[in-house]
Amino acid sequence: MLLFIVWLLFGYLGSRMARRKNRNPMIWFFLCTFFGLVALTILFFLRPIKVEAPVPPPAKPKPAPLISFWYYLDAEEQQYGPLSTSLLKEALSEDKVKYIWNETLDNWKNPAEITLN
Repeated sequence: MLLFIVWLLFGYLGSRMARRKNRNPMIWFFLCTFFGLVALTILFFLRPIKVEAPVPPPAKPKPAPLISFWYYLDAEEQQYGPLSTSLLKEALSEDKVKYIWNETLDNWKNPAEITLN
């Protein structure tokens, strides 16, 4: 009975040591159980396996908003908005708009620079 406990102890120690060295703990459990101190000694002197860090997935591009709300400045530079594209087109047809902007633009733009869908 004592011999059985010692075998299991060797197996347990071997699996723990193998896990710390990035080796297969199940294989080393059985090797250390059957070969005892010899397998533990071999495992002790083995170098750890270097595990490369996983490559992170590429960053997903930020999705464009489904609905872009528009803002515009009139001739007196008074701001209007948020507006839908159809309301902005209506204001453009009435010549009320001096500059336009939405979330996809970095700055106010002249309406001639932008094509509205």
